[in-house]
Amino acid sequence: MPHLNKLKENIMKLQQTIYRTSRATWGLKPEVIKEIYSRVIERMIFYGKEIWFKENVAVREKLFQIQRTGPLAIAKTYTTVSTFALNLLTGCPPINIKIKEENEIWQQQQDIKNLEKIGISVNFDYATEVSPWKITSISWRTFNETNYVGINVFTDGSKINNRVGCAMVISEDGNEKEYGIWRLNNQTTVFIAEMVAIRKAVNYCKRRQIVKPILFQI
Repeated sequence: MPHLNKLKENIMKLQQTIYRTSRATWGLKPEVIKEIYSRVIERMIFYGKEIWFKENVAVREKLFQIQRTGPLAIAKTYTTVSTFALNLLTGCPPINIKIKEENEIWQQQQDIKNLEKIGISVNFDYATEVSPWKITSISWRTFNETNYVGINVFTDGSKINNRVGCAMVISEDGNEKEYGIWRLNNQTTVFIAEMVAIRKAVNYCKRRQIVKPILFQI
């Protein structure tokens, strides 16, 4: 994968420039970094994707390595946070899914052009499927340790000594109210464990009819 290796090198250089002007407590705001990511870094990754993209594990893992630097800078979080968690926190979908989606659109456009060349028109007056991440936007902000007002729900999923589990803690105005711990199958990934914890937190808030909880994914 010479192209992806060179691409990773170029993006890392660009990302280092962004890091110099952005830190956890000062510098460029997350919204600005996300704009740079979506308009510059993503476009660099997408260049020539119709030719080099292959749906296999090696390409997918390399793309995750290339993409990870962007969401990490946007979220301003610890480097130990998983790539999938960064996708959720920043609203940046996994890059392989986005490339596959754009390639499918490109292929459909080519098919339409080929049909028009032989005199067949296409009717576009029908509902089209919308990607899930384009329907609902999850708001997020940088965590302020001094602000514990209201209901706060902390969730986490982890794998230690090949044992997987997840947990959540509910606090109100800085005081712990309840907590839950769940043991999961040892084959479960950390990403799935984190998702289970978030789902438990959402279900808890729905049962208790908590209108505006603040959810923290640790």
